Amino acid sequence: MNNTQRAKLDSYDRINEFNVNHAGDVASIPDYAAEQGKFETDVTAIKKSAAAQEQDTKGNKTASEMAKAVMANAVIKYSLRAAAKARITGNTALAKQLETPYSYIYRAPKTTALQRAKNTRDAINNNLTLFSAVTSGNITEIDNAITAYETIKDSPTQAKQTKKAAGTDPLHDYFKHADEALDNMYDLVLSYYSDTKPAMVNEMTLARQILNTGIRTTGVTFKTIAEENNEVILNASVTDISNGKVYTANDHGLIHIDKHRSGHFHFTVAAPDRIKVDFSADIKQGMNNEFNVKLQKTKI
Repeated sequence: MNNTQRAKLDSYDRINEFNVNHAGDVASIPDYAAEQGKFETDVTAIKKSAAAQEQDTKGNKTASEMAKAVMANAVIKYSLRAAAKARITGNTALAKQLETPYSYIYRAPKTTALQRAKNTRDAINNNLTLFSAVTSGNITEIDNAITAYETIKDSPTQAKQTKKAAGTDPLHDYFKHADEALDNMYDLVLSYYSDTKPAMVNEMTLARQILNTGIRTTGVTFKTIAEENNEVILNASVTDISNGKVYTANDHGLIHIDKHRSGHFHFTVAAPDRIKVDFSADIKQGMNNEFNVKLQKTKI
């Protein structure tokens, strides 16, 4: 995961904090819960993919890191829900104890991370009757994640998953879907509370602006397709004529350029045994620009 994606992931945490702080208000908005669920699912998937990606790229990450990420995510997800309920009921001391960031567990040394996970789990379970949004089934999910990490943390085994399959490739779609869900959440909050709760709207606007200012960058994605059958070509490449840089397709046949200037640009799209194509594209600022390019077979 690159620095831009890490910055965006940090900003997603601000959105999660907003949802916790205004849990009562957003609960009254139709369709908001569904979009929030999509957003949280994609953020969880991003964190899991990032952990898998780091395993491969650094060469010394193990399956224990993945288990640690799953444990941290499970604990923090439900501790934030519990913290919101504790704050709503006036139990500020318990809310403060439960309101901890993902890094509180994931970035800690393995023994400390495990103990923090157990302590937070106990704080939730010991007050379970107070938390309508947390169930005994959720506690079981936390317990399973803790057990899985505890079992593997002292006997690391190098993960066999590849960077592309488990880490890099899924990230593009996860970020895209998370952004779409966030846009929908923002529109809903704006439409319901712009007149009655402007401070709340401004808070979400600020969090969203953080995503859109220097973080939601101008990117380009090419998909190369065979002219004769519309199947994706996996070994294609794209040359950016403006700077001579060459980009190659990933295992899904997608060619990503993470950052690019906006404007009108020319590219060369090529693949073995295919006729090279000169492709012109208008790159729009602040979004991922997606293009499909068909390549014909060379004549024998």
